[in-house]
Amino acid sequence: MEAVVKDVVRETPTVVIVKLSFNGNPFSFKPGQFLQVVLEKDGKMIRKPYSISSSPGTNGSVEFCVKVVPDGFASNYLANLKPGQKLGILGPFGHFVLQEKIANDLVFMAAGTGISAIKPLAEEALQRASENVWLFFGVRSEQEIIYRQLFEALASKHLNFHFVPVLSKSGNSEYEHGRVQDAFKKLIAPGSQDVYICGLHVMVDEVRALCKELGFPNEKIHYEKYI
Repeated sequence: MEAVVKDVVRETPTVVIVKLSFNGNPFSFKPGQFLQVVLEKDGKMIRKPYSISSSPGTNGSVEFCVKVVPDGFASNYLANLKPGQKLGILGPFGHFVLQEKIANDLVFMAAGTGISAIKPLAEEALQRASENVWLFFGVRSEQEIIYRQLFEALASKHLNFHFVPVLSKSGNSEYEHGRVQDAFKKLIAPGSQDVYICGLHVMVDEVRALCKELGFPNEKIHYEKYI
């Protein structure tokens, strides 16, 4: 499938949001799924997976977050795209989606661009559930809080939504500090919550281990790893 670049927006000092359209054609997906961008490098076609950060029903358009890595081929290529350029897209893929029935509180945990998959899941949860919805988002500093204004607006609108940024390299007293699992352990009393985790594989494995240590059964722990 061919997509057209609508815009590339610098969201934080190290992250851009790539916005695509499909010329009015539908692109159906579920919150939490990902797409693959097809790029040519050294005469070979490569595929790079990116979680879809927009929600369904956006009139044939999608967006995703890209962490711009120094000397990273794909991230720098995508960060420098211009409106009107075209990209090959495959997908959607993945089973990191909400349970069909929400019967208890939900806890979402993300680090860095892992927020891409978590954002639409949290938005869907707020549409479907009256239970408490917690979002713990781990970043280095307050400047790196992706979608900060959106989440703060959702927290103002929905009394059951609790947005908790967790900073690892900042002493700003407005926020929690340390690793995302530190704030999770501090603020959540383990019960029947479903926990959704997305980020680099080390973070995901550490949070999963903590959840098991706290008594969460495997069926309550849902995750997506970034390599």
